[in-house]
Amino acid sequence: GTITVSDGLPVGTSYLRYRGTGWDCTAVGRTVTCDRTAGLASGTAAPDIEIDVLVDVDAGPGTLTNSASVDGPVTDPVPGNNTDSDPVTVGDLAELTLTKSTTGADPVRAGGTTEFTIDVTNAGPSTADNVVMTDTLPAGLVPLTAIGAGWTCGPPVGQLVRCTRDSLAPSSTSIVVTVRVDSAVLQGTTLTNTASVSTATPGDDPDDNTDSATVSVIARADLVLVKSHAPAYDEVPAGQQATYTISVVNDGPSDAQPDLVVTDSLPPGLTYVSASGPWDCVPAAVTPSGQSVVCTWTDGVSLAAGSAAPVLSLRVATEPTLDPGTYTNSATVDSPTTDPTPGNNTDTDDLVVTSLADLSIIKSHTGSARVGDQLEFTLTVANAGPSEARDVSVTDAIPSGMSFVSASGTGWTCNESAAVLTCDRAAPLASGATAEPILLTVTLLPAAYPSVTNTATVGSSTPEKDPSDNSDDDRVVVPALVDLSITKSHTGSLRVGAVATYTLTVTNAGPTPDPGPITVTDPLPTGLRFVSGGAEGWTCTATGSLVTCVRAGPLAVGASTSLPLLVDVLPTAVPRVINVATVSTPSEETRIDNNTATDPAEVTPLVELALVKQLGSFDPAALRATWVISVTNNGPNASQDAIVVTDVLPRGLTFVSATGTGWACALSGRTVTCTYAASVPVGGTVAFSLVTDVAGDAGEVIVNEALLAGNVDPDPDNDSSTAEVVIPGGGGLPQTGADIVALGLLGLVSLMLGGAVLGTTRRRPGTSG
Repeated sequence: GTITVSDGLPVGTSYLRYRGTGWDCTAVGRTVTCDRTAGLASGTAAPDIEIDVLVDVDAGPGTLTNSASVDGPVTDPVPGNNTDSDPVTVGDLAELTLTKSTTGADPVRAGGTTEFTIDVTNAGPSTADNVVMTDTLPAGLVPLTAIGAGWTCGPPVGQLVRCTRDSLAPSSTSIVVTVRVDSAVLQGTTLTNTASVSTATPGDDPDDNTDSATVSVIARADLVLVKSHAPAYDEVPAGQQATYTISVVNDGPSDAQPDLVVTDSLPPGLTYVSASGPWDCVPAAVTPSGQSVVCTWTDGVSLAAGSAAPVLSLRVATEPTLDPGTYTNSATVDSPTTDPTPGNNTDTDDLVVTSLADLSIIKSHTGSARVGDQLEFTLTVANAGPSEARDVSVTDAIPSGMSFVSASGTGWTCNESAAVLTCDRAAPLASGATAEPILLTVTLLPAAYPSVTNTATVGSSTPEKDPSDNSDDDRVVVPALVDLSITKSHTGSLRVGAVATYTLTVTNAGPTPDPGPITVTDPLPTGLRFVSGGAEGWTCTATGSLVTCVRAGPLAVGASTSLPLLVDVLPTAVPRVINVATVSTPSEETRIDNNTATDPAEVTPLVELALVKQLGSFDPAALRATWVISVTNNGPNASQDAIVVTDVLPRGLTFVSATGTGWACALSGRTVTCTYAASVPVGGTVAFSLVTDVAGDAGEVIVNEALLAGNVDPDPDNDSSTAEVVIPGGGGLPQTGADIVALGLLGLVSLMLGGAVLGTTRRRPGTSG
């Protein structure tokens, strides 16, 4: 029958072919079946069967055991030996090679990315176990990703890329490593990247396990410049400074290598002032086409891709003379690194320039000011800027207290019309400049008193920054200028012992009011004594004989004020007093010859005369009586007028004679009139004797009265006196008003001479003295 050999190949092997004479073999899966149709005689051996198998590449290292069994149609009495196994030791052997190539961008921009492809091949025959690929990138390359089918690539550690796999059958596999070129890598740099592979399987030749690839670097930095100015300077007055802000950003991909340079082209009218930040700015000379300012970033390092340089603040000045308008400023940035987009390296910024001035005016004068004098004002105009002031004009409304005389100033054209002065300046007034002063001359009028304020105002066609100082007032204090005059008069005649009234009148003829105080002084002459004085507005006091009256208030132009002055008329005022009054004022006067008034006055003296009549003697035989009439001056003044005594002889008395020193007597009818023409001093007595014949009945009393006339006498009670005589009869003596015996002849003579005072007792009929 058929003999069948069955060989179950172990895992890790696969059937290739067989060799054996008389055997017919087939393989199904891992089982090989060989049949022999020819019988096998007892005691004989069948031809050998050789089966070739392929050991799997990943079968080792290890031991493969192959078992085979035989079977036939005849019962086998010893089946235990029908099967046999053959162990085979399997070892691994692998040959790895690595090639590396640049499959990404080459050249590549600094800051850009590229790829390296690493091919690993296992030439076998075995599977390579524990395969490790390492790629240590050089400086300038930054690992990003590593991807390969069947590979496990961990995140890069520093510059190291590491990929592993448990095994690699004989075949080829690839890993793609993506890298970024550091943006700081310089133009023209060649970077070499080397990778290696290893395996735990023996048999590998390391000479072909490492390979390198290179990439060339080009630098491209896209610098972007943006220029602006602060919002506060949207409109900049000419002459004021503005600050530009220049920002530079590197959009990459490469770093911009030093030096980073910004060139700012200032338009005409704008000039460089200063810069801030780590920039070194050097301005070029100012030309009619403008000024160039070159600013270099002084840090000396490259500007990294994606970063911004420190802000450059550029401060510029606008010329004060600029016309209003828009001025365009352009700035450009550059570096040694090629810029792929140079169009954004430049930016412009429009600056709107306006005009703004700050004019001020100061008006002043020097010296004093008087009505009627000329006064010079100085008008000083200044411009604090920032812009120049154009079409500058000064106006001055001359007040009513002043009269225009002249106005002039270098650079000014001045005209006056209807008391308004206008001075125009043809040339602009530069910022920070002060114009030549305007000299204005006026005449001060009376209306300027007590002060007058003159206001000057400046303006221009240039907008004004601060109008608060565009006007200035100059107040001129004008002292009063007056013409005071005084008149003095008295009412009625002056009499000793009476109160006299003087009237003092003060008049102000101007040209200004007198503010006061006005003082009137009256040194009273001898014979006058102050009693009182004053009127509304006046206060009078006396120190000794000096009377001072003060009017504190003003006295208007053309106004007069009067005050009465009451004085006692003293005896010493006789015969005449001259009273002089003077008016004075602190104010200046146009004339002073009318400040004094003189009032002469005749003074009626006060004479108090006392008349005494007495019977001096009586001759009874002849019936002749001698009457003694005396007049005494009790003062207070000596008599001035003639003293007149009248004696109307009563019935019974017949005039014989009347005599006395200094007396002149005359008879008219029965009236005897005796006149004493000379002055009688105070206390003096003058007397005369009147001789009459007496007729009448015995015992009859005849009363004779004398009367005083011819003087102002304050006491008329003693201006008459009576005496009597008794006609004798019956042996008695005649009675008189005095003791005749005592009087004696000597006394009578004395009386006649005016040297004795008989008394001051008055006698009237029916009274006794």
